[in-house]
Amino acid sequence: MDLRLLQTFRVAARAGSFRKAADQLFLAQPTVTQQIRALEEALQIPLFERSRQRVHLSPAGERFLEHAEHLLAAYEASLQEMAVWRQGYQDRLTVAVSPLIASTTLPRVVARFTATDPTVDVVIRVEPSEAIAALIATSQVDLGLSSLPPASRDLKGELWYRDRVLLVADQDGGDLDTPPPDWRELLATNRLLTHNHPGYWDDLLIALYQRSIR
Repeated sequence: MDLRLLQTFRVAARAGSFRKAADQLFLAQPTVTQQIRALEEALQIPLFERSRQRVHLSPAGERFLEHAEHLLAAYEASLQEMAVWRQGYQDRLTVAVSPLIASTTLPRVVARFTATDPTVDVVIRVEPSEAIAALIATSQVDLGLSSLPPASRDLKGELWYRDRVLLVADQDGGDLDTPPPDWRELLATNRLLTHNHPGYWDDLLIALYQRSIR
């Protein structure tokens, strides 16, 4: 089947209009109509229900759209794969990374890895920590870097490093000769905003409560 017909069908289905599909595809509207008709003849079933202003997918069109999406996704993935191969890559590693790790430690780790094995194309997906385990379990990524331990026994997790949580406070008056404020007094007299990053705060709050800081 001509993939151009599938591409035109997908665009027309999303646009709900042959005219809009023609504009998006830089084609004349009669060409879009002709391609849709050719696809319908090949399948021997109408894919659209036509009205004066718009077109709507028929029940057969809704069913076929899912197949067209899969076929086009496989085609586009093959093009991307060959483009990567032409650039000298022989394999691909897809990694899901939490936002904090992505903005701090990840760049130097990726640089070190690619220097060691330049034939691997490293693809990074920045995802919330709580979503990474599910992405690995469903094979959407190869591995993940998260601040949370794996929630499933089927996943293997290793501790990469321990992140330090630091208390940063203004030096009163900006005088370096002034002794720094006592951290217990700071936490007792100021509001502590927590839970802006998963996994860190429960243990930290427990430790503060054990020191009678609430």
